[in-house]
Amino acid sequence: MEALKQARQYFVSEPLRWLLHSFFQPARFQKDFAQIPLARRMRMMLRLFLPIFLCTYPLALLIRCGLFFLSPLLYHHYFISPVQFDVVVFFFDATWASILSCTAGSLFGSLFGVEYGVVFGLTDSMVNGIIIHMSNSLLIMLICGIAAGLFLGLTFNSTGVIKRGGLKTTSLGILYGILAGSVIGLITGIFCGFAAGSALLFLGEHFRHVQPHNSGGVQGNVVGILAGVIMGCFVMKIVGTIAKGNTNTQRDLVDVITRVGIAVAGALGATIGLLTGNFGLQGTRNVLNVIIVGGFPAFVAWVAFLVCYVPGYFRIPLYPFSAIAMLRAYTGSLKKPGYVFHYLHRSSLYWDECVFLPLPYLKRILLLAAEEDEDEALNEISFILQERSQQSGAAQAVALNIALNDLSWRETLRDICGAQQQLASIVTQEIRQAHSPIASVIQHLEGASQDATNYYTQLSWQGRSQALTNLLANLQSISSRAVFNDVLLNLHLEKVVRRWLDVARHEMEVLAQKRFSEGVGRIENPYVPGLVLEQRDPLFVGRGELARQLGLALHSDNPPTFFLTGERRMGKSSILKQLPTLLGSHYMPIFYDLQSTGITSSIAALLATIAEEVQETLLKRGMLVRKLEYEHLRDDLRENEAVAYHRFSRWLKEVDRVLVQEDHVLLLAFDEFEKLAEAEQKSYLDLDLLFSWFRSVIQEQSHLVLLFSGVKSVNEMGTRWSGYFVNAELLKVSFLEPEEVRRLIRQPVPNFPGEHIFGEEVTEEILRLTGGHPFLIQALCSALITRLNGRSSQQAHLDDVAAAIDEIFEKWGDSYFEDLWERTEPEQQLCLRAVCASSGSCSAAAIQQYCKLDEATVTSHLAKLIRRDLLCCEEGEYRVAAPIFGQWVGLQ
Repeated sequence: MEALKQARQYFVSEPLRWLLHSFFQPARFQKDFAQIPLARRMRMMLRLFLPIFLCTYPLALLIRCGLFFLSPLLYHHYFISPVQFDVVVFFFDATWASILSCTAGSLFGSLFGVEYGVVFGLTDSMVNGIIIHMSNSLLIMLICGIAAGLFLGLTFNSTGVIKRGGLKTTSLGILYGILAGSVIGLITGIFCGFAAGSALLFLGEHFRHVQPHNSGGVQGNVVGILAGVIMGCFVMKIVGTIAKGNTNTQRDLVDVITRVGIAVAGALGATIGLLTGNFGLQGTRNVLNVIIVGGFPAFVAWVAFLVCYVPGYFRIPLYPFSAIAMLRAYTGSLKKPGYVFHYLHRSSLYWDECVFLPLPYLKRILLLAAEEDEDEALNEISFILQERSQQSGAAQAVALNIALNDLSWRETLRDICGAQQQLASIVTQEIRQAHSPIASVIQHLEGASQDATNYYTQLSWQGRSQALTNLLANLQSISSRAVFNDVLLNLHLEKVVRRWLDVARHEMEVLAQKRFSEGVGRIENPYVPGLVLEQRDPLFVGRGELARQLGLALHSDNPPTFFLTGERRMGKSSILKQLPTLLGSHYMPIFYDLQSTGITSSIAALLATIAEEVQETLLKRGMLVRKLEYEHLRDDLRENEAVAYHRFSRWLKEVDRVLVQEDHVLLLAFDEFEKLAEAEQKSYLDLDLLFSWFRSVIQEQSHLVLLFSGVKSVNEMGTRWSGYFVNAELLKVSFLEPEEVRRLIRQPVPNFPGEHIFGEEVTEEILRLTGGHPFLIQALCSALITRLNGRSSQQAHLDDVAAAIDEIFEKWGDSYFEDLWERTEPEQQLCLRAVCASSGSCSAAAIQQYCKLDEATVTSHLAKLIRRDLLCCEEGEYRVAAPIFGQWVGLQ
């Protein structure tokens, strides 16, 4: 009994699952079995023999019997006399024809690939089980066309290409592939099928193995089919390969044309070869007669093939099974909501790889899932967006519904502050990049949430008022838009926006009343510590030497890759924002913040973001390049990352040609480049592939330059980085010059009375305490103005500076000072404590004595601290570069 179970598992159950995968999961089936070795392929086809036979033989027999009862003369070959029919031979012929066809399919699959063996085994077994010794050639062609169209459409070239190319590309590819395959199939079917039959006749006449007029056409049919299908597929494959290598057409389009063309050419070649092979075997010498006699049946087969192939390609015949399965999952979930994920995982959403029509009740079952477990429902939505993109409409609608439900309970300004993070996790990059209107709305909502956060971080009335003004502007830009296809979602959005507008306006009124009650004479606070300064912001000062250094390097014949390094909050991001002004119109810098939500979530997201900004920047300068769609990159990624890079590199070559023609240089500036390493740790990116692509850009794109900005240098990132970026130039961002510091303190914005507020003594004290650090300067000046407004004073004194330092420690202690300290190695912390414990400066020997470390270790760590701008050394004496940081260290 156990041996019987094992045999059934080996020869029936498991092969039957493979066969079902070929129908419902063709891309997975091809991926799993396309590259297996010959020996394993032969074993697999042997095991598939019985399931293929069991799936086709009963149906073929049923159709054969039905046709006989409708028109007995179709099978007049089996009439021994006008009233006597040989039933045994009738069934026997159907049986051996199906068995022989399954055997041929197994052999074909063993030699050329499992997917080919399955499709041709199914088609030939079905067709030959029906048509053997059928007298009506027109009906034979019709049956051949229907069977070949359905089976080829469902199994041979379906999901993988459609997913990768998209519906628009696939539809065009089908049209062109049908035209090309039809021409090639017609030619090879007529001439190759006829030549094969004639060759068999020649061999038979000389070796007496074939009697041309007594063979009943079976042998001619067989060689005609083989010649037509093999030569049709072979010629179309050659044409597709040539087209792929010599055309600028989209790669996906060529792939679809080639695969559809192979299917059409093979099927049509086999169908026409079935007739022409028999003509050749019968000794017909005039090919024109073959074309005339076989032309109409061939045309019928071609029409039947197309009528059945296109629905099969788009998987229409399988849709009822998938729809019923989803309906069962929904009704089960209604009865037992707690089992919704159980039902969902066993529905057609998971076992049917690609359903192009909307699955019924999918949106409703996802909403039920969200009510049970929101996080798990978001995982299901992510699965759909990544693996079942044709059902993304329902998934996106549910994701937006979850997001709006989260926003609707945020009824205070502090509640609104937390919306940004939730929106980022719920409305992913796939949803945003697939629908730009939705992306715009979500961006405005996130901006409103960030404005609410800024409101509470600002100390001045002016800063808070500006934050609320920005919040209102973000909300008003979407308050009248209908961006969703679902009316209920639009109403939900309008309700959220109205509520947030009411909250912001109420807070604005409270703020205005507070300002009026506090009276006139307050100093407007222009300082914005911690924020990135946008282009032409008057708070941005200095950096002229760095711009000169960058400009000289860019003018060289072989510009290097730039690494802009410096401690956090030293102004690196603000410098990148000012590059268009600093470098001039010949250069087009584009800023990419790698900390932005989702940009490094996949290579498709990263490359799509790069392409989108490049295309928009060129368009603003009047340079037109085609848009690179995110969906194409995402679908490429499902195949492998190299395909996505290939597509992007081809697009980038088009960009480079435009840049050469217009004589402009594109500078791609990536801020916080260390985030790339973090993305690899989370398995989002493959850095080796990314670095290889970066290197190819450096070597091949003459008018495109890369710039990376971060805390670490390329050498500090390790040999893996430095090995790829050989020709790299380091640009160090350090302290401002004294005159630049004085300008920032006294004239941060036009008409600011800085000289009166900050006298010379206070200005010099700020310069001394901060060492020229731009963030610390703004933080200290902002705290001083807040302190002056608190006691209605118009001028700062030294004791105000001391008090403002305490406020800075309280406000920025965790986010700046603590972060700076935690990123410092323990040995370096000892060195800093040693310097802070002295009277202001000390020698290396004193530091070594305090730390109790050997001289080499102390020297190494002191050098690192100097590179990080935490210490400076003058005449052998070390001191803290920004004394305010030294004060904070002394308090720890």
